[in-house]
Amino acid sequence: MEAPWHIYPQNKELSIKIAEEIQKSEILAQVLLNRNIRSLKTVNNFINPFLGNYKKDLGYEKLVAAANLLQDAIKNKKRILIYGDYDVDGITSTSLLISFVKFMGGIVDFYIPHRYIDGYGLNTNAVNEILHKKYDLLFTLDCGISNFEEIAILKKNADIKVVVLDHHTIPDKLPDADVLINPKFLPENHCLYNICGVGVVYKFLEFYVDHFQVDYNLANDLDLVALGTIADMVPLTGENRVFVKFGLAKLEQRKRIGVDALLRVSGFEREQISVRDVGFVLAPRLNAAGRLQYASYSVDLLISTSKEEAQLKAEKLNKINQERRAIGQVILRQAEEILQEEHDLEKDKVCVLARNDWHSGVIGITASQIVNKYAKPAVLISYNEKIARGSARSVGNVNIYELLKSCSEYFEEFGGHKQAAGFGLLPQNIMGFKNKFLKLCNEKIQESELVSVLDIDVQIQPNQINKNLVKEINLLHPFGNGNTAPVLYANNFKVIDFRKVGKGKHLKGTFSDKSGKYLFDGIGFGLADKLDLLYKDSFEMAFNLELNTWAGRESVQLNILDIK
Repeated sequence: MEAPWHIYPQNKELSIKIAEEIQKSEILAQVLLNRNIRSLKTVNNFINPFLGNYKKDLGYEKLVAAANLLQDAIKNKKRILIYGDYDVDGITSTSLLISFVKFMGGIVDFYIPHRYIDGYGLNTNAVNEILHKKYDLLFTLDCGISNFEEIAILKKNADIKVVVLDHHTIPDKLPDADVLINPKFLPENHCLYNICGVGVVYKFLEFYVDHFQVDYNLANDLDLVALGTIADMVPLTGENRVFVKFGLAKLEQRKRIGVDALLRVSGFEREQISVRDVGFVLAPRLNAAGRLQYASYSVDLLISTSKEEAQLKAEKLNKINQERRAIGQVILRQAEEILQEEHDLEKDKVCVLARNDWHSGVIGITASQIVNKYAKPAVLISYNEKIARGSARSVGNVNIYELLKSCSEYFEEFGGHKQAAGFGLLPQNIMGFKNKFLKLCNEKIQESELVSVLDIDVQIQPNQINKNLVKEINLLHPFGNGNTAPVLYANNFKVIDFRKVGKGKHLKGTFSDKSGKYLFDGIGFGLADKLDLLYKDSFEMAFNLELNTWAGRESVQLNILDIK
């Protein structure tokens, strides 16, 4: 199915009023209205965001309790363990908290589970290690909210305090931790509701620094918060957008030795760093260690204080990422073969694929690739004789977490959110799970849920497109999940030239208004199949606007999203 277009209702009167108040164009004003930013105060806060709000909103009593436990452990030289997840969110959460505790003079270790050996969250190996080393205070970061049994064992067998800083969906049964801090306890419309694990750690430390009047510039760590927030694909709205806006500026300064080394080994030379650069350059390399080997390598890189050491670790991560890509190519080919053999692609609304020699650290990426190609949710399962591990990715408006939750009787462990989830199960239960899940999805998922609607902000005339408009639109940066770049629409462009590029996959063209006075280059990634539409006398086009710099010259470019 082609993505349907939805054009926001246009409020001419209010957009004119807002435009006059903020001295910007009516186009920008309408875009803000489309994002439900209506009052002058919220408009100004969105265009000029600032840090430091909502210090107590994760629960004042909980924050005080957690801060007191950390303060007591640091002051009395108690042994602290920071237990983080193996993805970028967990890695950055761990790096942020361990750096702060070391700055404060605390005695601290960190533990990142091995994805394949340990699985997600607290586990038997970790519990035994914690009990053996007799830690006094445990922080679980980006995990822990579902570890009822493991935390119960710790509390029963040791005099240990447990603080859970997590952001995942609240389970039916909560662990008996001393403090549970999770933004999912807040109302869904709260600006902190969608912060990820590293965001939770940052807000906790923000409170701690304020509460105990610590002389520590926490804003310098926003590069870590931006890395984790972007990599975890949480919506860039509310506090997340503030984190990323200021965090990208910190990343561009390259003051963190490990990040600078990783950018250099990846061949990244631009001064500016975008959300896309984090998602495609930094995050995959940081994630690769946890996918194939040990995520602790990435923590070591991010907290490194030696340029020589950081360079060696960055080179290691880059090499691991190359290995991950090679493994991923093989898994994708095998997954598509199984898909063709076992699924009715016309009928089935989900893809469930399993094989006993797949690397469990890579199947999540492959699941995303299957989703992108077939526009269906995908579940990939890797198994051996003892355990099977699954990664699920969703599409459109399908809540993969709730669908999987209906099959929870098959799982040994389970967690996630609307767009992505993971689970563990016994190999003998794979077929039972697959049959039930496939039947459930075919019954519950509507065809309309599988399609992502293209939301169009405003219709525009070619003569309204200029560099000033692009600069106004860029005030809404950073763009990403939940804060997409404004989509404009026009039906009166004239084609000057067009052709296929990128091995025939993409579309490149030059467009003008009907008079030929205004000229614009345009690129449509993956839109080569739309080329025939440009032969017609009239066509409709949806696009973003970007500034393209080439040979020192700056020009406006159309980033074409769809043509009809």
